Amino acid sequence: MRKYLTLAVFLFIAISSFAQGDSLRTTLKDSAGIVKDSVYRGRLERGAVKANQILREKYLEQIAMSKQSQLFANLRAVFQRTKDYLKRGVDTLRIERDLKQTEKKIEIAGDGIFINQGTIQTARNISTSSILLVELADRNSFRVREIKKYMSDLEGFRHAIDSLASDSLLFYIPSDSTEVEEFIQRLTSFNKEVRGTDSVLNGTIKKMRALEIKADILAGDIQSRLEDIENFHKVLSENTFKKEVVYLWQKSIFHRPIREIMNFSLEKAYLVFTFYVSNHSGKIFMLFIVMIVLSVFLRNLKKNIRTAMGSHKDLEKHLTLEHPILTAVLITLSIGQFIFPTPPFSFYASLWAISSYSLTIILWDFITVYWRKFWLLVVLHFLLACMFNLILQASHIERWGMLVLALTGLAGGSSFLFSEHKSELKEKRLLIFLWLFVVLEAASILANLGGSYNLTKSLMTSGFFNLLVGIQLLWTITLLHEMFKLSAEAYRDDQKKRFYLDFTKMESEVPRVLYYILGVGWFVLIGRNFYIYKQITDPIIDFFITKRTLGKYEFSLGDILLFISIITIAGLISKLVSYFADDSGSTVKKKKIGSWMLLIRIAIITFGIFLAFAATGIPLDKVAIVFGALSVGIGFGLQNLVNNLVSGLIIAFEKPVNVGDVVEIGGRQGTMKSIGFRASVVTTFDGSEVVIPNGDLLNQHLVNWTLNTTARRVEILVGVNYGTEIDKTIKLIMDIFAKDKRILLYPEPLVLVNNFSTSSIDLRLLLWVDNQDNWILVRSDVMREVKAAFAENNIEIPYPQMVLHSIDRPLDENDPEKK
Repeated sequence: MRKYLTLAVFLFIAISSFAQGDSLRTTLKDSAGIVKDSVYRGRLERGAVKANQILREKYLEQIAMSKQSQLFANLRAVFQRTKDYLKRGVDTLRIERDLKQTEKKIEIAGDGIFINQGTIQTARNISTSSILLVELADRNSFRVREIKKYMSDLEGFRHAIDSLASDSLLFYIPSDSTEVEEFIQRLTSFNKEVRGTDSVLNGTIKKMRALEIKADILAGDIQSRLEDIENFHKVLSENTFKKEVVYLWQKSIFHRPIREIMNFSLEKAYLVFTFYVSNHSGKIFMLFIVMIVLSVFLRNLKKNIRTAMGSHKDLEKHLTLEHPILTAVLITLSIGQFIFPTPPFSFYASLWAISSYSLTIILWDFITVYWRKFWLLVVLHFLLACMFNLILQASHIERWGMLVLALTGLAGGSSFLFSEHKSELKEKRLLIFLWLFVVLEAASILANLGGSYNLTKSLMTSGFFNLLVGIQLLWTITLLHEMFKLSAEAYRDDQKKRFYLDFTKMESEVPRVLYYILGVGWFVLIGRNFYIYKQITDPIIDFFITKRTLGKYEFSLGDILLFISIITIAGLISKLVSYFADDSGSTVKKKKIGSWMLLIRIAIITFGIFLAFAATGIPLDKVAIVFGALSVGIGFGLQNLVNNLVSGLIIAFEKPVNVGDVVEIGGRQGTMKSIGFRASVVTTFDGSEVVIPNGDLLNQHLVNWTLNTTARRVEILVGVNYGTEIDKTIKLIMDIFAKDKRILLYPEPLVLVNNFSTSSIDLRLLLWVDNQDNWILVRSDVMREVKAAFAENNIEIPYPQMVLHSIDRPLDENDPEKK
């Protein structure tokens, strides 16, 4: 190799010199003594060509070997990543087990509908199976996405390996025998390293493809069953008032052991319950947190009321305080149940059972024995109705049981309706639900006797659920009303208003609103027991969720409605916070809230805007375009508006003024009533309200009399005669200051000799009052006391006097004008 390099250097010098002309060639011959004629020159040129060819081949071989090494390194890295992924990322056994469980649960969902069919399809079985199949479809869809992701990753590894392995350089064989031996050893070692990973990768891809096919088959099976169930639902709806089964006194054609029916019914109920709880665990946790917070609040309220009343017996009059934890449970569950969309019956029944237990303990010592028995009978019949509602397949035994339950309910409800104890009833609105209960149970009995099984069960269960839920909601509103009333009493003193909420307003406003809201909620809860509710609501829901296109954009009316609703709710919450935090009747300023309320409102609005964009799926880059367009408008025509908005933020953060401060701006004094986004409102002392843009509020000279303290200095000027003893007068005035508790001892009040006027010695009285709100009264009272003390001590307050002196002069006889 070295001799070729030496020859190449020599040839480079020779050829370079030869290219410069004859004179250089002559010089080369003379100096080197090598090239003497054309023969030698030809040999030299042929040697140069051969050397160049050898060098080029060596160079290309070195490049190929370098690329081959890099190729082996890349392959080894890809195989290592593949190996790590197969160990960490793909659990085919778990996926296969989940698919088998899904297949088994599909069979459970079809029990009583597609297999073990009875005489008729039951609405409860169809509804429960529909919920279960929808849940299984969602979980199977998630599993399909998981499999597809695994397949995409695995096929990506397969493609990367195949693309590298197909490179011809991978099998490039060097010319040197030593390097050939090294190449064979490297290839053999590499093959041993990757052989196992490659086989596992191929096997995993094959298994994942089989699982993907199986998951797709399950998805098709679930969808097919859901379509069949929907058709069954429509048939049941059409036959609602028709005879479906034999009369009670006739022998049933279909017979399946009641224990077997109960087993598969409870299995379905358990599945849909666990699925729903796992899917809505976040909301359940949120309810639990609200329950804890409300319990703590009620316990603190109980302590404050006990301190105020000083007697434990007085607390027994208030249900809210007697059982604060159970009250929190009842209120939270009664209101919180409406945040759960389309829950299964087993979930609702659990919430109602817990609420019933809480209400039983709360009312036990409050209501009379007669109505206590009534409530216990309602709860007992409710539990029995829940048991019948969990049975998903019709049987003769169940029909007789529903008849007996409806008859006892009808008899009990009628006796309570016409009882002489109605005057003892604490909540008179309960009679409305009791009348409806009696009507529903009577209709259920008639339907049962007529052979309409599904209508019988819907009417019977709805009657009991209507009564129980109605009572729970009525007492929830009653307890909330009492809670707000007690809170208004406990936190009546402004110094105790740590929550910055006006509970007096909440006591009068909230219960009335809740009656309407919970009334609508009650109607929805009861309506879900009937398929007609689904027939009414489904087309409306479809109308709102159907996707529509406008140019390149896709939207639905539901998205628009959701966006507007979130923004509206955010604005409403912002106003409610401001409304309930306002206390216009207070005479003492609430500390540390002022402009923080503006920040809270801005935070609520901002969160609502971003939540609206996120909920409707509007990309943030489109939002940036909108804000960019708005910035152009701001630059041209919205400068004043933006100036006021920014000034509002500055006021909120720097807090030069707070709500309730006494301010002076533009020569007008008043109390800061509110600080808004764009403008603030000042209530003047003459009763008018002045709306001041926030920009003007900062740009003008703002005087805040109560920024750091509510104290205010009062100045009074009074004059006394020149003959008055000044020290005695000052002592009299200081005694007046000492007697008035509204005058602060620090800063110390002063009486100063201010001026020697033409008719009096002017005294300057300086004093500090404890509250800005009553400084005028203190000033008036001090002036009256000073006047009385001066009169008692013969100290005169002079009025301006002018003394005229007349001078008589003799007449000048020489003055012609005087003559």
